[in-house]
Amino acid sequence: MAAQKIDKSKWQAFFDRLSRGLVGMRAEIEVASLALGDQIEAEWLPLMGITYDSKNDVLEIALEGLDHLIKHPKEVWADAGAGADPRGGSAPRPAAGRLDDALVRGGPM
Repeated sequence: MAAQKIDKSKWQAFFDRLSRGLVGMRAEIEVASLALGDQIEAEWLPLMGITYDSKNDVLEIALEGLDHLIKHPKEVWADAGAGADPRGGSAPRPAAGRLDDALVRGGPM
């Protein structure tokens, strides 16, 4: 399945549902910067959750030992088909998803 853009009005519910399905997963965060190029911020750490705070317009990606914050994110894309849960879970599990300035990849622990 091709990546889909998630409408901003659905981010909070999307990340709440996604986070519930991420138990036992690890993630890598790659940050894109025009000045520095693409940099790996975290490599395959246990993912604690992803939340969107609509009041403050902040997306938080919480990994064990690291909180990556994206202030005023512009877009969220997810590829639900590429990372289907082999355990039969119902939450979408993107194998890779762009979160404004960060690329998050996930996989089983």
